[in-house]
Amino acid sequence: MIDKQILKTKITSFNSEAICAIIVVNKYLNQDNECTSTCMKELAARRANGEDFDFETFIDEEFKKLPVVNTESLDFRTILGSFV
Repeated sequence: MIDKQILKTKITSFNSEAICAIIVVNKYLNQDNECTSTCMKELAARRANGEDFDFETFIDEEFKKLPVVNTESLDFRTILGSFV
């Protein structure tokens, strides 16, 4: 998990692909909407300042590369038991 304060202060030093990677991971894990929002705002600001990086397509394509998790077939008892 990314520290939100560090993200807010350092995000301008990240390249757009790295910011997209944060979004993809958060989307995949279904976590941290505030972090995703901060990243999307930064990408939107970069676009408004003339950057022509197609971050929407990049995010969609990278997300599609991740394996699909079928929660219906998961046996959570077995998974949780592996941590004991």
